[in-house]
Amino acid sequence: MNKITTWALAFFAIGVFTSVTILSAFQILFGISAFYYTYKAFKEKQIALPKSSYWLMAFIVVAIIGLILNFDVLPHPGKNFGRLKYYLYG
Repeated sequence: MNKITTWALAFFAIGVFTSVTILSAFQILFGISAFYYTYKAFKEKQIALPKSSYWLMAFIVVAIIGLILNFDVLPHPGKNFGRLKYYLYG
């Protein structure tokens, strides 16, 4: 699983400077490894999140509430909801 994460970060580094299409490979590979490690932590009951994680989750909740309240004003609401996935990687 470490190799998948390494490849994901390599695609991220390359994709940031070249193309959005390469970034999609990062999202897929990193999502797989994040899901695996999250499942493994829940299974072994070793969930110890740092305080910054709770602040990040609070930010995501506030951002979702803000998007819902301003849904009619946003030109492309789907894009804005899609951008929240980057914070979920944290």
